[in-house]
Amino acid sequence: MSTITALGVGSGLDIADIVRQLVAAERSPVQTRLDSQEKTLEAKLSAFGTLKSALAQFQTGLGELSEVGAFLARTASSGSEEVFTASAGTSAAPGTFDLVVQQLAQSHSLVSEGYESASAGVGTGTLTISVGGNSFSVAVDAAHGTLAGVRDAINGASDNSGVVASVIRVDGASGGTVAKLVLTSTVTGTEGSLTVAVDDADGVDGDTSGLSALAYLPSDTSPAITNLTELRAAQDAKLTLDGQAVTSSSNTVDDAIEGVTLTLQGVSGKDASGAWKSSRLAIAIDPSAAAERVQGFVTAYNAVLDAIRSVASYDASSREATALFGDSAVRGLQSRLRAELSRVVSDLPAGAASLAEIGVRTGRDGKLELDQDRLHGALNSNLDAVAKLFAGEGGCAQRLDDLVSSYLDADGIIESRTEGLNGRLEAIEAQREALERRMESLEARLLKQYTAMDTLVAQLQTTSSYLTQQLELLKTQTSQ
Repeated sequence: MSTITALGVGSGLDIADIVRQLVAAERSPVQTRLDSQEKTLEAKLSAFGTLKSALAQFQTGLGELSEVGAFLARTASSGSEEVFTASAGTSAAPGTFDLVVQQLAQSHSLVSEGYESASAGVGTGTLTISVGGNSFSVAVDAAHGTLAGVRDAINGASDNSGVVASVIRVDGASGGTVAKLVLTSTVTGTEGSLTVAVDDADGVDGDTSGLSALAYLPSDTSPAITNLTELRAAQDAKLTLDGQAVTSSSNTVDDAIEGVTLTLQGVSGKDASGAWKSSRLAIAIDPSAAAERVQGFVTAYNAVLDAIRSVASYDASSREATALFGDSAVRGLQSRLRAELSRVVSDLPAGAASLAEIGVRTGRDGKLELDQDRLHGALNSNLDAVAKLFAGEGGCAQRLDDLVSSYLDADGIIESRTEGLNGRLEAIEAQREALERRMESLEARLLKQYTAMDTLVAQLQTTSSYLTQQLELLKTQTSQ
């Protein structure tokens, strides 16, 4: 473009500006058309993204409706929560039980004799600790031959099978304070009983000196070795259900009643005669959970409808349409959604075979409306059928999930449409590049033509000046 700065010296015209205007006039209609097409395509891509996001959220909600058990929730109530609490799964049968907790499960705990401090020496050797029959060994060398060292060696053992060691500081029998080693099983019940065998480096294993002072073998030897004192005995939980005995190694009992988990909190009280006082456990169907899921479905569906309308609607007052108004894919989605909502599920009893029969109906604006009274009537009379209407084979949730998947899958309708739109955008970009090349060629051609004209005008002006000079000279000579 640097060659055009001297153009126009012959004609006096601003040739560079003329060429720019001619090229701009040639480019403008094509560029305007491409800009308009690009804006439309990008708006459609954005609209499909909005629709895809809404459908993905709807499908997530459908996943929560796909299990029949999600509708068949149970409640478990305790007549005395200071004695026990309870929770029930969908497999729990409704009913009531009289429950008595006679004994809570507790973990085994042992304590040593008092030492002057945590750094007091306790000897060396090997401790073999058993937790309910699972044993591990701890080597106590000179570096760990203190009360604190034994604690750290036990807690740091890689194969520790379930015991926690700690050092406590308590009042001594003769005044002052002493340090004691406490071993506590992490396993409740008799299954977590502790034993401690000692291989003492001093060669004597059964006495109370050296490392042997930590031995505890109440039943494995004769006579028994109980150099550690039992702080808390290993104990199973004991309870009765309607008078039937139940024993559990844990205070969480999940195998006494199918589908019910009991958490024991305390021992039952007794009456004046010393008889146990029972507490009532009640298992019941919970239709409110199903009602919440149905309401959630209605809300999620209406959110999808709002998303569709936001990208595929026409405002008659402003005469403006959104990006996907009239789009065949969106029209097909709306039509298929309406069809699925009105379908009847075969093999279900009357009153719970379709959404309309349980109170889920389409309003004048196309959105779903929920008749709470009709829904609760259906839930109370036939909860199983309502669950199957949504989550059963061929149920509403499954059908709608299949429909949504046909739009969201990698080879689905939305992906196909967005690929087509992206392809058209790439074509527009190619047309822009072709337009630029054509404009460059046009500019070069116009500059060449105007340069030739300017050169010719300059030549004519030169000739005109020469002839004028000659005529003036001839006129002078003639007058003389």
